[in-house]
Amino acid sequence: MLCIEKAVKHEYQLILSSFILEETKRNLLLKFGLSTRDVEIFIEELMQVATLINPTPFLKIIKTKETDNRILEVALSSEADYLITGDKKDILILRHIGKVKIVTPAQFLDLLE
Repeated sequence: MLCIEKAVKHEYQLILSSFILEETKRNLLLKFGLSTRDVEIFIEELMQVATLINPTPFLKIIKTKETDNRILEVALSSEADYLITGDKKDILILRHIGKVKIVTPAQFLDLLE
């Protein structure tokens, strides 16, 4: 929860979308095996510190999983400095999109320290 604590302290601004929240829920349940209740609590904590945006779809960069473009759109629309992801197959390999650097959660935590 270190990331959330740092967002509460305004060390960075967390920007999310409805799509990103749903992807986060799905990944926490399926890939990390968290309970539904734990996921709900985590999402509630995220929502307390996040700014929610839902940009109009406009990118078609990622062809293998078209919905991943929604994540890139949030980063570009919010003029983010970083896009944090664990998606090695489709997103991390881009390394950046425009001025937005694409990093893993571990890399982002290193940057915050």
